[in-house]
Amino acid sequence: MNAATLSERSAGQATGKTGVNGKPAGILRAILPWLVLLSLTGCATPTILTTNVDGIEITEHLDAKMPAGCEQAFPLGGCHQVQDGKHNIWYSVMSSAYVRKHEIAHVLGMRHSMPWSWDGKQSCSTVTAGGGGYQQGQRICIDKHGERTEGAAYANNHQDQGRASASP
Repeated sequence: MNAATLSERSAGQATGKTGVNGKPAGILRAILPWLVLLSLTGCATPTILTTNVDGIEITEHLDAKMPAGCEQAFPLGGCHQVQDGKHNIWYSVMSSAYVRKHEIAHVLGMRHSMPWSWDGKQSCSTVTAGGGGYQQGQRICIDKHGERTEGAAYANNHQDQGRASASP
């Protein structure tokens, strides 16, 4: 091997080129979509927000690990729990906007049947106690298009209320 050939190989190795079917190029092609996705979404950092809706303080756990009892909601759903007499909700930045609104409705008194029933196209539940714009007797269904309600007239009050502020 002469100096020119060695120089060409070194330059190729330094840039990660190993040929058309080389492993490093193949690995890069395999992980490139994931790298692009991560660069667009970023790394989720858990954030705690304090919101006040109708005089009720809510602690919002954004991208935080969900507590026991919320496993069914992972990764894109939400969860509401009362801990030490305080309302807490969990959801992700990747969750649809209706998830936060749904969890705030729980704070405002809405309850629904559990577990959700799945018919192969959607998950549905029945509102057992009204609150946050949901009315008792409504059927809540979630599919690939989002959440919708069926049955009793749907009121939009409370759905867009509440201001969030970061907690220290």
